[in-house]
Amino acid sequence: MIMPKRVKICGDMREVLLEAGHTSCLVYPYGSTMNSVGFTDSDLDLYLDLPISAETTKIDKILESCSQFVDIEAVPNARVPIVKAVHFLSGIKCDISFGHKASLWNTEFIRFCCLFDPRVRPLIMVVRHWGRVQGLVGRDGKVRLSNYALTVIAYLQQITHPVLHSVQQLLT
Repeated sequence: MIMPKRVKICGDMREVLLEAGHTSCLVYPYGSTMNSVGFTDSDLDLYLDLPISAETTKIDKILESCSQFVDIEAVPNARVPIVKAVHFLSGIKCDISFGHKASLWNTEFIRFCCLFDPRVRPLIMVVRHWGRVQGLVGRDGKVRLSNYALTVIAYLQQITHPVLHSVQQLLT
């Protein structure tokens, strides 16, 4: 379940964008906050659904002009371009993306898998914790284990007695 502080951050982000003239902007939380595999100190991933083409530099400038977010950094050359920011009141780190919604779909799929079988979430959490201890999961810019949850899900779909159905099986 999304925590009240994180709901406030979504509202604050939408307010900032409304004040900047993006009246039809929608803000969607995704990632570990939404799919139940996050730690209490996890960052908050936000997807901005803007009716116009957005660039990291545009969002960066909008956030720099407000007081709700600090430590703003555009990361335009990432695999998925993002803007990093910290919500001033809560201190929660945010990664803000826009452009394609694949992350929203991945979040829902991971959430579905965790709800489908009660063994899935604990296994993902153990792999995530191991990755964190090994320095493979985090925000420090090192090479990381990415999509650890999808890796665990793929494993659980392919073992001799699958715990989870494949996406193809779910579609038929």
